[in-house]
Amino acid sequence: MIPKTMSVMRTIAPQKLGVFQEKIPEIKNNQCLIKLERWSVCGSDIKAGWDHKKNTRGYPICHELAGTIVETKSGKFKIGQRVIALPSPADIGGLCEFMVGSPGYMAKIPGEGDLSSWVICQPSGTVLYSCQQMGTILGKKVLILGQGGIGLSFAAILARSGASQIICSDPIDDRLSFSKKVGATHVVNPSKTSIDDAVAEITAGSMADIVIEAAGYEQTLNDAFRLVKQYGKVIIFGMVSDGNNPSTLTSIATHYLLQNCPTIIPTAGGRSADPIAHIQTMVDLKERGWWDPGELITHQLPFSEAQKAYEMYASRKDGVVKIVLHDD
Repeated sequence: MIPKTMSVMRTIAPQKLGVFQEKIPEIKNNQCLIKLERWSVCGSDIKAGWDHKKNTRGYPICHELAGTIVETKSGKFKIGQRVIALPSPADIGGLCEFMVGSPGYMAKIPGEGDLSSWVICQPSGTVLYSCQQMGTILGKKVLILGQGGIGLSFAAILARSGASQIICSDPIDDRLSFSKKVGATHVVNPSKTSIDDAVAEITAGSMADIVIEAAGYEQTLNDAFRLVKQYGKVIIFGMVSDGNNPSTLTSIATHYLLQNCPTIIPTAGGRSADPIAHIQTMVDLKERGWWDPGELITHQLPFSEAQKAYEMYASRKDGVVKIVLHDD
């Protein structure tokens, strides 16, 4: 039995979630109603929504979602099918108990296995998309700046794609220990060691063929331009400050751009022509045993404790990498 109302959470003030009771949305032709059962906290939530100014209706947050279809008007998706779903622009955000799903925003996942593990295919799938934009990775020396869930996904995928060196940088030692587990060949804590000297030593002076900015800071963005080899590639994934605000400006050290002349590739899988294909590919790769992104989960909490989960994630303490909320 589908209830008439559901709980929805949105940010109503900086670092404060509000709980709303709203009607279960009605589906239209070719849509499905999904009962959400897993919600994963993302760094972009913190960057773009967690500190959002006071808003009576609340600011929508969370987009890493998985659940089961309970009603359908789609020939492709049947009742009982488990899916990863992306909120469409008209939705109220992902911190809700039910949501409308459209075929172009849903990836099928198997009926077996922990749903918590499957939902992490969403962020790791966006990383897979980014890797697909790099060209050949075989034999390349790659530097990854930032080792949260995204940076660690880069390390894991690149380790399975033939990179000769995977250098991971992060100021949190717990995350660097995680880096080694997923496939990093070298780790650097830039708060303890000169990252310039470390990369020069590891690469025998050639510097990195590819630098991935996965931290989302002005400093690490400029680090990427400085540490890439001449005519190498810089992949921009991290969201600097409030990436949803078009007036946000970031200072760039143009000296390093002109000195190294890198090819700069900004990547955002969610804004690609097919925002779900790379997530479905990640699901398929996990199913065949290529890599399980679920190993990045460090904490799980009930949906009712979303406030606590976001506070934990923002603090970066207690070894947090990925937090998954489960239905109460």
